[in-house]
Amino acid sequence: MQVWVHWQEQKEIILWQGGDDEETQIASMALARKELVLGRDTVKSEEEINGSSYLITESAWHDIVNDCAKNGRQFTIDPFVSNN
Repeated sequence: MQVWVHWQEQKEIILWQGGDDEETQIASMALARKELVLGRDTVKSEEEINGSSYLITESAWHDIVNDCAKNGRQFTIDPFVSNN
């Protein structure tokens, strides 16, 4: 399974391998292979990608986010607590 996760607060989309075990799903997100931040990993046009394997267009980024909103499941991850 591969899904895109939209992390709204960080303006980031994450390509996640998913998993069926609810206990390890959130922890496995830390192992995601691809993270794309709007503004850092996006460009205005296809020409600006210029052969890059990590850049996408802003419109493609927004298409993924819109698809997440329309077809995805929403869940909340509680803030991490430091043990220090």
